[in-house]
Amino acid sequence: MPSHKSCSFWSCTNNSRRNRGLSFHKFPSDDNYCILWLDQCKNQKIINEYYNYGKQKIQNYTICSEHFQKEDYCNYTSGVRKILNKWAVPVLTSWQPPDMNKSTTDTTGALPEKSLVDHSEKQIDLESLSNAKIDHTENQFARKEPGWSPRNPNPNDNGRELFKISVNKKCNKRKFMPRSLNFDKNSMKPEDLLECNLLSDTQNNSELQKKITKLKAKIRVYQKMIHTKNKQIQNLKTKNSNKTKIMVEKTNNNFLLKTQMRLMSLKKKSWRFKEDEKKFALSLYYNSPKGYTFMRKFLCLPTVRSLRRWLQNLNLACGINENILEVLKFKLSSSPLSDRAVSIVFDEMSIKQFISYNSQNDMFSGYEDFGNLANFIDSKSILQCNQALVIMLKGIKHSWKQVIGYFL
Repeated sequence: MPSHKSCSFWSCTNNSRRNRGLSFHKFPSDDNYCILWLDQCKNQKIINEYYNYGKQKIQNYTICSEHFQKEDYCNYTSGVRKILNKWAVPVLTSWQPPDMNKSTTDTTGALPEKSLVDHSEKQIDLESLSNAKIDHTENQFARKEPGWSPRNPNPNDNGRELFKISVNKKCNKRKFMPRSLNFDKNSMKPEDLLECNLLSDTQNNSELQKKITKLKAKIRVYQKMIHTKNKQIQNLKTKNSNKTKIMVEKTNNNFLLKTQMRLMSLKKKSWRFKEDEKKFALSLYYNSPKGYTFMRKFLCLPTVRSLRRWLQNLNLACGINENILEVLKFKLSSSPLSDRAVSIVFDEMSIKQFISYNSQNDMFSGYEDFGNLANFIDSKSILQCNQALVIMLKGIKHSWKQVIGYFL
């Protein structure tokens, strides 16, 4: 394109070099007003470029201010940049296209005499030109027959008209587009409406393609950022695990701290407790159940359900527990005689009558049970129990107590 601007109206020779006082306006971005401008300028070259290649192809074409009225501008003052209204449409000022139905005897190719025309639209009968093919390579033919689209007057149209635009050899079909802004798509034929939709789709293809490429570039950038961040996180995890291992090795004497540091580096579902840790959790729970639930918020401790499941594995039956007596005997064997002095405590408590099935031992519990003393009792009954007798040893010199058996 040249560096200077020129008017795109057919037969208008105004440009920015010769006419300094004129202002030149580009075609509007609105599709409907752009079509009206194309219809008024009567320039077949620009019309073909618009319908073949889209709106971007005609973005450098302009129309001079001689084709607009004062009412079309927002600020029509001298020395100030003139701004068009959005609804402004150019009009013919000093030239009217010839009537192609009338035969002309001028063989020199000269244009007819100029005549003033009214700004209101005039219907021109150009039915004979609608079937003509315009060859852009013949300059003489292009000079005699300007490439402007004819209006097809129809009294039943009610202002809703269609204008036909003849295209070059690249397109064999004729394009049908609405002429005015107040047209109704329901009044168009199905094939014409399909062509209108296809034209509007092709105009947006280039803009959408640019957006897609930009978004793909952004996605690639974000993927690289995510990859680098994942590497940094992995490096920090390895450094943290190494530091925790070193700290665990240094805290061999502290049982609780060593356990907590080992479990905090693992996920909650992968916690595995050792025998010493289970015993510590059981002793803490039986000392204070409420305190145990409170400490679980800050420490890595097993759940209450896990503690009960571990206790189910213990083989506890009615009668005197020989295992407990063996442990007490081993612990008090090296103690002085004063520490061995104990008192035997018997306590009876009422319980609820309830029959339950023990799946581990495959037996029912809740009946009268005397444990290992059942051999010394002649009478056997299958009555449900409602009382429990507990036998306990309690130290006299030192404060300790231990249950050694129970009977139902």
